[in-house]
Amino acid sequence: MTFHLDQKVGDIVAECPPASNLFQRYGIDFCCGGNRPLRAALEQKGIAADQFLAELEAAYATAQKQADPSAVDWRKAPYGELIDQIVGVHHQYLRTELPVISAYVTKIFHVHGPHHPELARLYQQFHQLKMELDMHIQDEEARVFPRVRTYEKTGSRAELDEALACLDELEQEHQGAGDLLAAMRETTRNYTLPADACGTYAMTFQKLQELEANMFQHVHLENNVLFPRLRAEP
Repeated sequence: MTFHLDQKVGDIVAECPPASNLFQRYGIDFCCGGNRPLRAALEQKGIAADQFLAELEAAYATAQKQADPSAVDWRKAPYGELIDQIVGVHHQYLRTELPVISAYVTKIFHVHGPHHPELARLYQQFHQLKMELDMHIQDEEARVFPRVRTYEKTGSRAELDEALACLDELEQEHQGAGDLLAAMRETTRNYTLPADACGTYAMTFQKLQELEANMFQHVHLENNVLFPRLRAEP
């Protein structure tokens, strides 16, 4: 496959999931920013297009050689399976990890805050994100996903329309979460550890980066795969 600069970032990751690692390495948002053409994303970051395209083609070639025949193409999988992936993997991750990360962020704020005032901002940003995500995943599971499942089983246009009416709001919430993740990365100077960082400090930053990576994959599956599929239904 040949990629080009007019392709949307989200479409590229949907076609070649391993490309997400490349986008993340260059700091390119492929979830909330998935509707941007690749050209615009590269220009914003000051990244040479030829170099990036070469790396993207190499990532795709490697992925083709290592392709797992049993891997699921979420662009074609039944809605129920895609929702199970979102809830069972990504929502469950948040339910498990957000309280754990909260304890870590709180601890380093209390212990290291007097010497690192930026940890007060990190504490506020993370807990704002946690609160929003807790409400967001409950809303999706109670108000949107059941309607999509019913539509898939019954073909009810009314159920689909009810789900579609929620998508703009969900995307705005995704953008809000993405903005907070970006703010946290800025606050921590790309999660650079200070010289006096202890093991807990290092673990906190590691877990925050894992949260960011999981959220990118999570929002990508919704913004760039599930929602466009629903909107394209006849």
